[in-house]
Parts: sequence; C-alpha cells; structure tokens
Amino acid sequence: MSDERPLESFKKNNRLAHALEDAMYLIEHASLTGVSLTDEILAPILDMKSFVLNQMEEGSEDEVRLMKAPNWESESKFWAAMSKLSAKFPDVSATSLKSIKKKKEENFGFIRRTIRSWNLNIVPKRPAVSDAKRVASTYRYGAVMWLTILIIGQIYWIIGKDLYNECRTDIPGAIRAVKYSVDSLEALKYKEYSMQYVSADIAQRLKDETGVFTGIEKLVKQRTQAGAAERETRAEIIRQLETNTLDNALSTIVHSIRKKYVDHDLFDNHPEYQEDFVRIEQLNDNLRFAFAQLGIWANPKEVFNGNGNAADSYSDVGKQPDKSSNDTTGANANAFQRWKEAVQKENFKEKSTLTRSKIILNSLSQFIFPLLFGLIGAYLFVLRSILDSVKQLTFMNGDVISYRVRLVLGSLSGLAIGFFFGETDSGAPFTISNLSPLTLAFLAGYSVDLLFTAMDTLIKRLGGMQANVTPQK
Repeated sequence: MSDERPLESFKKNNRLAHALEDAMYLIEHASLTGVSLTDEILAPILDMKSFVLNQMEEGSEDEVRLMKAPNWESESKFWAAMSKLSAKFPDVSATSLKSIKKKKEENFGFIRRTIRSWNLNIVPKRPAVSDAKRVASTYRYGAVMWLTILIIGQIYWIIGKDLYNECRTDIPGAIRAVKYSVDSLEALKYKEYSMQYVSADIAQRLKDETGVFTGIEKLVKQRTQAGAAERETRAEIIRQLETNTLDNALSTIVHSIRKKYVDHDLFDNHPEYQEDFVRIEQLNDNLRFAFAQLGIWANPKEVFNGNGNAADSYSDVGKQPDKSSNDTTGANANAFQRWKEAVQKENFKEKSTLTRSKIILNSLSQFIFPLLFGLIGAYLFVLRSILDSVKQLTFMNGDVISYRVRLVLGSLSGLAIGFFFGETDSGAPFTISNLSPLTLAFLAGYSVDLLFTAMDTLIKRLGGMQANVTPQK
C-alpha cells in the first residue's frame, strides 16, 4: 500500500530528495574510483529514483512535488541501501562531493544583487561554480589583498626607516666627521697665529704705517674724537699690542683680524679645507631635504590638503649674522635675535618630526606588521587546507566557519608575538630565540597550535616553579 502523505512533505530540501541526490554523487564517485557496488545497493536506489521521476509533477523543477508518496517498504529498502553505500566511503561523504562538484550560481555581492534586482543587464551573470571553488576564490582574493597591503606597508616602513636613519645618525655623523677634520685644521692654524703673534704684527704695521687694518684706524679715530691726541692714542694702542694687554674693544678687533689671518692661510694654502667646507654645506642641505621628506612621510595628509611642498617648512636659516659690538643702531642685534629664533623653531620642528616618525615606525614594527604577518600565515594555512581537502574530496562548505576562526586566531597570535618578542642582532647565530618577531608572527599565524602549545608549556613551568617555592616563616 502506498503511504498517502501530504504533497507539501516532498517540497524542495526534503530528506528523500536530498538522499537521492547524495546517492547519485556517491554512485558516480564509486564508478570513477573503481569501487564495485552490488545489486543489493544499486537496485533500491535506482528504483526510488525511477519512482520519483515518474511521480514528479510537471513544472516542479524548483520544488520536488510528487503526485503520490512511495510505500514504506521501498523507502525502507532505499534507506538501508543508502547506509551500505555510505559505508563504502568512510573518508568521503556525499556532502563533500556536492561541495566540490555541484555548481551553483554565485549570488553574493551587495552591489551585484541590487543591480540584478532592478532587472538591469549591465552586470553580466556570473558562471555557476562549486562551493569549493567559491570558497577558494574568496580566500585567495583575501590573501592577495592583505599581502598587497602588507607589501605597501613594508615599502612605506623601509622608506621611513631610511629617512629616519639619515636624519638621526647617517648625515649628522658624516657632518661631524667632516667638521672634525675642519675644526682640527682650524685649531692647528689658530695655534700658529696666536694672539701674541697677531698683536705684535699689528703693532709693527702701526709703527711702519703699512697695511694698517680698518678696525684699528676706526678705533684710533673714535678715541681721538674723545679728546685725546692722535699720536698719544696710537702710542697707547701700540703699547697694548706689544705687551698683549688688550682692552675689550681692542681685543675684539684683534680677534677678528686673527680670524682673517687664519682664513686666508686656510683658503690659500689648504684647498682641502675649502672642499670640506663646501662638503659641510652640501651635507647640511641634504639634511634639511631629508627632514623635509621625513616630514612628508610622517604626515602625508599635508600634501593632500594642499599645503604645498613640505620642504618649504624646513627653510634654510642661513649663516649666522654678525653680532658686532661696534653696531650702534641695533640692526645686527635684531638680525641675530631673529636668526636665533629661526634656529630654535627649526630645531623644534626637526625634533617633533623625529619623535612622530619614531612613533609610527615602532607602531608598525611592533603591532601592525606582526598582526598582518600572522594573518598572512593563517591565510596560507587556510589555502593549503582547502587544497588538501579538495584533493582528498573531503571539503565541506561548513568548514568555512573554522577557516574564519583560524584567520582571527592567526592575527591575534601574530599580535601576541609582537608583544612578547623583541629585535635581535643580525650577527647572532641562528636559533629559535634569534628569529625576528615578524618571522615568529608568520609562523604563529600559520601554526596556531604551536603557539598555544608553547604558552601551555610556559604556564606549566611557571606553575611548577611556584609549587617548588618553600613558604617563608
């Protein structure tokens, strides 16, 4: 007798319809892999398939609706045959076969679904693909996207690190090295042209009235106008020069003349001094340019906000103006004060740029990059797992949940590595403890179990150490 059930019980996704579809996939797999199936398994399944096709209502492709239900005896034989068929493949299930082989039309993407709902044909219909291919494509595109972000971040970090090193150590170190050579040569010349030697030379020129310096002549005129006779003024200045007992005004003039002696000797007899001097100026220009580029790197929004070239903010303060004591108008003093304020402002801006750059570099290397490397490692594990499961015909769409959790765990594991490990010397021998934090972050993302095992081992050791501690009385 037939079991007269409501037709609604045979709608799409009912168990019998699902089981028939699963049986066809398993039978196909058996034929492809050379597994022999007996009539005891095939006959009930094929009879049920024939019954369903004969009793299916016309126009019911979207819903499995039967004009009458199968009797309990044929259905019982079908389920028994289905059980034996599934036992033939302990590692492969019908669900995994359908996930790999059954093609479905892709229906994801908010924009695509919205445009298709308006019955617009501007977006072509995507070809039907299996669940395995769809999941593999999704994680493949995700891995490429995050890897691209990581590469861009690494390039950004390398540029900033090089600029930071140039501004912090490289160029200042080169300036100090050249300046040390210049200062050493200047110190040597200042020893040759001592104050006593310069004073004696000026005194002799005053006596001979040959090659007298302008500063000395101005001092003579100033003191003559104060009421003293010119002859006595000259004699007094000569006496001070010969005995090297100079007052403040005369000492200032002799110092400036002494510097001219040294400069003339250096530039006339030592061409390497002039080359080093030019080299220092070039290095200073390079340093200002490096700071300008570092400012753009550390704060790129200034460029996009239309504030012009950031290099203009690092203006050349120029040469220190002369702060002469003979200036009576105060112009030189005001210029010197403005120059000093400009130097202080520029130094503050350079220190601020270095501090901001260091914060960005440390944040990227200690937090962002370990997280990204852990995520990339997790993506590698997921893609490899998908490849293995597809090869072994064990992939199921439900595995996507574990893949998503794996990505989260990989990211957190990489971030944890950034917390607990620091940089090591590049010349150290290769050991696990000397691996860089980013390498450990990648390994932790790829093998989360390895990190968890290490953490559990550490906790057990700490617990053992605490248990062995003898309480003090």
